[in-house]
Amino acid sequence: LVFFWFVEEVGLGLRPVEVPVYLRQKSIVLRTGDNERTYAPDARWAEPIEAGITRLLREHLAARVRVLAYPFPAQLPRDYDLTVRILNAEGAKDGVQFVAVFELLRVGDRPEMVVRREFRTRGRSWNGDHGQLARVLSDAVAELADEIVAAVPQP
Repeated sequence: LVFFWFVEEVGLGLRPVEVPVYLRQKSIVLRTGDNERTYAPDARWAEPIEAGITRLLREHLAARVRVLAYPFPAQLPRDYDLTVRILNAEGAKDGVQFVAVFELLRVGDRPEMVVRREFRTRGRSWNGDHGQLARVLSDAVAELADEIVAAVPQP
């Protein structure tokens, strides 16, 4: 049983999610070795991966905090800017790898970095099915959103 809370008074400015160049392909990426990646010739993302991750992250965050998408409207205040960099998001022999770094920057007269963390999910099994890989990566993005909300300093 998981309990969620809604922090209505906290506003996050979600900047565009950054992904490595090798992931910005239409084909799904598979890791075949520590430093080797291949692209599945017959499996493609439904949308650019950075757009998909940003959309999923925004949806999951918006269920719990007020989220403003970049570019931020000047008339709508926010408490923190959220930056997310994806380091890995691929299937491998030993499971699905998803690694991201997120940072929360307090905005206002005196901007300040308040949180910088690495989020990592590894070894989640998958059977080689590309649809299942997409589902497992989507679940990882949802877990990332949970960790971000938990890291937001309470007022």
